[in-house]
Amino acid sequence: MPLRRYTSNLDKRHWTALERVLRYLKGTIVYNLHYNRFSSVLEGYTDANWISDSVDVKSITGFVFLLGGGTVSWKSTKYVVMARSTMEVEMIALDTTSIEATWLKIY
Repeated sequence: MPLRRYTSNLDKRHWTALERVLRYLKGTIVYNLHYNRFSSVLEGYTDANWISDSVDVKSITGFVFLLGGGTVSWKSTKYVVMARSTMEVEMIALDTTSIEATWLKIY
């Protein structure tokens, strides 16, 4: 259950999940991201899932960008508009990913 969807109306289950996330983060505070020196190529991956839930008929897309073997950007989105086909949701994912790639290239 993604907690960000419930920030305006939390109930007991959400608070319990939030406490679990915070305990996990506290226990992993000494971990670091590791970037290898050998690769300065920005790699990007994207994927889409067309209507994954029969109750909530919305598409989910996501991307991840790697630099030197380490993650530098990622996102997963559940769209409020319903795509009409797998191809359409794949194109939406590609568009979202290309916008992020352009932003990363500039900065």
